[in-house]
Amino acid sequence: MANVVTWLILREALINFLLIFPLQPSTLSAVKDYSGNGHQMNKIPATTRFAALVALFFVASFPVTAGMYRWTDDQGNVVYSQQPPPDNRESKRITAPPPPAESPENSLERSRELNDKLNAIQEERAKARQERLKAKAEKKERQTRCDNARHDLKMLTERPSNTLYRIGDNEWKRFTQEERSEKIDQLNKVIKENCK
Repeated sequence: MANVVTWLILREALINFLLIFPLQPSTLSAVKDYSGNGHQMNKIPATTRFAALVALFFVASFPVTAGMYRWTDDQGNVVYSQQPPPDNRESKRITAPPPPAESPENSLERSRELNDKLNAIQEERAKARQERLKAKAEKKERQTRCDNARHDLKMLTERPSNTLYRIGDNEWKRFTQEERSEKIDQLNKVIKENCK
């Protein structure tokens, strides 16, 4: 009976561990994350999660076999209980059939498949994260081009036509009306492409 209680407690502890720290691919890597309040939080490494999952399957595969007893009471009723009859009456102990044996090769193959799935999910999440970072950088770059083009367009349209414009570090130029119109068209095109 003590063995059964031990297995049940261990199984429950592992299930609670996986509920508290769910197997989400975004947390499968051993990276450090920073929360908004500046405190550093360590994520659970993939090896620890994988070991907990394998242990859960291992514990779950053991049958919970407390002894069952069968006897007939004074009224002729058949009684099934986990405790033997109270008055040392003749009883029969009933045990559960053994679980089907799984070969070590099958168990190893199942573990490898699970590990491959976890690795594939982790790679997929890492790829998605890289794409999000790339899209964010591109959006920031477009916004910078948009802001610069709007600023330059404002300068060209609001300043007098004879204004000197800085071209390089120490280079200044006064645009002709044709150059000015061409520059305004270029800036409008940049604004149309980047300001969305």
